[in-house]
Amino acid sequence: MIWSTIKKHGLLFWRNHSHMQLLIGLPLILIAILGFSLQGFMSGDVTTSFQVKVALVEHENEETQINQFIQELNDQGLPPEHIQELKNKAVSFAPIGMFKEIVSDQLDGAVTIDRVDPSEKSAVLENDEYAALIEVPKGFTVQTLKQAFLNEAQEEQAQLHIIKNEDNQQKAQMVVDLFKTYKEQLARSIYIQKLDLNQDMLTAGMGSAIGAAQSIGHAEPISAKTYYAIGMVTMNMLFVATSIAMWAYHERENHIFNRMIISDTTRRQYVLGIFAAGSLYALLQALVIFGISVLLFKVYWPDIGLFMFVTGTLALSVGGLAALLSAVSYQLDSLAVTSLFSSFVIYMFAFLGGSFFPVSDVAEIIGKMGNLTPNGAGMTAYLTIMRGGDLMDILPYASALGIAALVLLIAALAVFPKRGAHI
Repeated sequence: MIWSTIKKHGLLFWRNHSHMQLLIGLPLILIAILGFSLQGFMSGDVTTSFQVKVALVEHENEETQINQFIQELNDQGLPPEHIQELKNKAVSFAPIGMFKEIVSDQLDGAVTIDRVDPSEKSAVLENDEYAALIEVPKGFTVQTLKQAFLNEAQEEQAQLHIIKNEDNQQKAQMVVDLFKTYKEQLARSIYIQKLDLNQDMLTAGMGSAIGAAQSIGHAEPISAKTYYAIGMVTMNMLFVATSIAMWAYHERENHIFNRMIISDTTRRQYVLGIFAAGSLYALLQALVIFGISVLLFKVYWPDIGLFMFVTGTLALSVGGLAALLSAVSYQLDSLAVTSLFSSFVIYMFAFLGGSFFPVSDVAEIIGKMGNLTPNGAGMTAYLTIMRGGDLMDILPYASALGIAALVLLIAALAVFPKRGAHI
């Protein structure tokens, strides 16, 4: 039964040329028009700006700790020339100052570090502007200097701590990677200092972390054609759901559904068939449009595996939507909900999801609302792939799409009229 439903809707799509033109041809035309006309607008930093803000909470001023270290050198009665040498090294070795300098000089403004008073820590953790918070405990700098220059082992070495913003995974992960590498290089630098080697080796050792951060902070701009290829596909996939729901209701009007029930087809099989058909044809629609976009608009995907993963989960959510719209139409004995969804709700979803322009750059709250829609979550995942994101970066959005598909399917099975109800 499921396969026959898939085959039947496939034939309906194939024979209905107007639907094929709307679902395949219209998105390509819109990509061409919007891509060319808004190329100048999209070529700036509107969709590709990647500014990362990091909060730095210091429980004790680093300069005060350096002075404390120098005072302890004087108290030990070391020769003046040796004290002066250690003083110069301590100033250049200041671990927190070194971190700030490396980030500001080599990341070219992609990462901004804001010093925050410890009393404001709670407020910062609730502020979504910050990708992460780095906490420097009291005595960290002076302990590090003693370990590096006086070879004093600390019983309880103060440790840096980082708290990342779970709502901004990509930026937070970039800070975490940079932070981890810095801590490793700081430990290596202490060892280098004990051996009296060239301190420039620390900066050299930061190369991998700096390079990784630069690759994200200065990613290749996303062209207008690429942006609108993604935007139009994610929007028009929703029309597959309304088309299938409409044809499913016509089967009810023409008593085709009743004949299927008489032939021992269960309602569950029918709903699952609609879900499978919606998922498959939404997937095929996306692959065809993106495939043509490669030839016409040079839209290339950096990771085909991630692209297929997102497209598959997005298609499943469209299938769930098709099943729910069909079930509601059967329950209400009307196409009113499907028509409303097709004529209004889809365009509202497209606006919130950023299909027409990057709304998150205008109002972050709208962007978050858009990510709650299937097309918005799919678009964010696609753009993340285009910007060089990995599986962990897109997993929250793909997971949301998979969960949405399951919830929609369960809702469709619950809403669809039960055996014995008048259909």
